[in-house]
Amino acid sequence: MLITSYSVYNTDVAIDTTNTRLAQMFTTTRDVQIGRVYVYITVTGTPGGYVYLELQDDSDDVPSGDVVDNGTSEPLLISDITDGLNYIDFDVDARPMVVANTPYHIVVRTSSGYTADATNYISIGVDQTDPYYMRGAASEYASATWGAISPASVFDFAIYTGTRTTMYPSLQQVEALTASLTESASGKYTADTIPTIAQVTDFIDDVSSMIDGLLNGAGIDTPISAESISVIKTYASQCTALQCEMTQMSAGFRADNSDTRAAAFKRMCDVLTKDIMESGNITMSIKEIETGGDVSGSSAVSAGGIYTEDREEAAEDDSLIQPIFSTDMFKH
Repeated sequence: MLITSYSVYNTDVAIDTTNTRLAQMFTTTRDVQIGRVYVYITVTGTPGGYVYLELQDDSDDVPSGDVVDNGTSEPLLISDITDGLNYIDFDVDARPMVVANTPYHIVVRTSSGYTADATNYISIGVDQTDPYYMRGAASEYASATWGAISPASVFDFAIYTGTRTTMYPSLQQVEALTASLTESASGKYTADTIPTIAQVTDFIDDVSSMIDGLLNGAGIDTPISAESISVIKTYASQCTALQCEMTQMSAGFRADNSDTRAAAFKRMCDVLTKDIMESGNITMSIKEIETGGDVSGSSAVSAGGIYTEDREEAAEDDSLIQPIFSTDMFKH
């Protein structure tokens, strides 16, 4: 699930012997875990080593130097980087948590094997033409001191809760369906609810993986388009709501009707699963969107018949078996 992003790129800022680290400030509107970060990176020459990220607290709009719990990412080998958006993951079993409306910084660092000089270095893609990202600016670590980049800059970047970039359920829909479980006026999941926001995002990831597998089994390549995702989003959200309901089947707020609610969500989830497996109406709609209307070779059940515009051509084709019945044979 996308947390925040900015997608304007018009220049590069190098990580070299002067600017040894670069960072982007951001905030979120809710408590959430960080799973994957995309950063626009270009490579000049062969600087060697690795690049990795740190998630640091804020100190007067620049990184504090304090890394949050589990806030160091996995390393990315610089020789594997292709110029453009590259993703870097945090440990899937121990993702860092950020608190709503609190400033943090994604700090880009390099390993000891990184040897930058005038012809060998990496750069971060930024926007320096009147950037309009409202959640913070980019900063640089030069001469052992953090400061704002001049002119004002914002990374070309994106932050996700998990390692997937295609999510079928909507967190907002899931919360609307299961607001009673949160026992809060906002109806939002947090680190203190049952289930927690971290567990709900894992449920969303699990449901998305399940749907990908079903779609692939039905002959539909993934990822699918945003238009196709909208066809199954409500069903996918109810599959996720089912998992949320299962965490409070015998305890918690409104436990008296949780069984009934869970059963209702399960029925909707079963509808989606059966439809995809049997190439039903939902699947046919997705195939039409993804193929521009060409669903030839589909295994969908048909009651037969022919389009009106094809009838005359078919009647003149001697290779076709003509129908036994006609529309006027029973007229009296």
